Amino acid sequence: MTTRTNNRIIIEVPGFAKDAEQRAQDIANDTFREMMPVRVFNQGNRQMISGVLPIRILSRILTHQAAARGSTTNKASLSTNRPIITDHMKTIADYLVNALTQGDQYIIPPMTLNATKGLEVYIPDGMRAGFSSGFAVLPQEQELNITDGMHRFLAIQETLNRLRGTDAGDRLMADGIPVMITVESDGEQVHQDFADAGKTRPLPPSLMAVYDVRQPGNRATHQLINKVPLFRDRIDATSSTLSIQSPYLFLVNQIRQFVKSSLSGNPSLKDDTFKKMSITSLSNPKNFDSWVNSRVAFLEIASELIPEWKKVLSLPVPQGPEGTKALEEMKILRSSKPVSLSAAALNTLGLVSHEILRDIGLQPTKELKNLLAKRLEPLRKVKWDRHAALWNGNLVQVSEGKDGPNLTIKTQTPSIRQAAKNLMDLVGPDGQLT
Repeated sequence: MTTRTNNRIIIEVPGFAKDAEQRAQDIANDTFREMMPVRVFNQGNRQMISGVLPIRILSRILTHQAAARGSTTNKASLSTNRPIITDHMKTIADYLVNALTQGDQYIIPPMTLNATKGLEVYIPDGMRAGFSSGFAVLPQEQELNITDGMHRFLAIQETLNRLRGTDAGDRLMADGIPVMITVESDGEQVHQDFADAGKTRPLPPSLMAVYDVRQPGNRATHQLINKVPLFRDRIDATSSTLSIQSPYLFLVNQIRQFVKSSLSGNPSLKDDTFKKMSITSLSNPKNFDSWVNSRVAFLEIASELIPEWKKVLSLPVPQGPEGTKALEEMKILRSSKPVSLSAAALNTLGLVSHEILRDIGLQPTKELKNLLAKRLEPLRKVKWDRHAALWNGNLVQVSEGKDGPNLTIKTQTPSIRQAAKNLMDLVGPDGQLT
């Protein structure tokens, strides 16, 4: 028995799995095609096919129909994919090239394809319901249309072009990519499948910084969170914002912003540029350890000099047995809205660390801590409340309100730079901020 008889997609063979396999192998041999083991299963009242495609044959058998930018509704409806986003494709290709050339592990999520012709799947007779092993004879030409995964497909092609003739390229060619294949001739349903596949929630930036540790900047962020006593067990890795009700000090992404400012001296650095800079500066293990340890020393000393940070350091951690106390104390601290508990202040200190540690240079750990303690000692006298003149006009914007002046934190780069310059004027030696 055959499903979709006209196109001969899923074909039932009398007997057992070995008989279906033999039939598929015979067809593949006779037509100079390749066979792929698959699973046939039911999902959403339809039969689906899943398996692993060899990357070396992707370009031969897959095709895509991307909508052109600015398309009308009618024209877009003739396509099955969104317009090609070149930057998105390039990001994936860069990730693959870097992983392959450095010998790192990598992962390519599954793709969703649709077959209306060209693919033949042989399964044992009577196994249509539920789950069944099957054997697919792959098409000779571009017959499988991409429903979800077009940018992954294009990135793989780009990666193979860049690595042509190299061992890294050969390794990619030898790998596979998981696929799920629908058997759908209704164009509207194909569009709906694409829309449904796109209904995924992106990871919050903080969680991305935790998980994507191949990127040295993220690894540095993770190291600071684990090594700096103020941060350990006090950083929220899953939220996008912190409310006054949060027992946590900062978000992971805010620590990452400190890393960005401290590494580059530019808090507004684009993320792609930051990634490249961190790869250039921190890929060497010795350089990475030296950079992280110097920032740990800076933050440990700052934790003793900034009153609110010192208070937080004395509190129990949020997830410990005294978590309720931590929450209540943090609410009290936050109620006064000190500048020091803002992400803008942390970013400002990132710039200050960039300048001071560049000035001090490489030093043994003990000597580095002594030099930092002397340089940062003036921070002990800094007032971190929003009324302090030091922050007026940079991190704190004053505006008139019904019940008195409103003091709001500014996060723009010029404000952070000016605040950092004010601090550099205090800690010297020349107060210059490049």
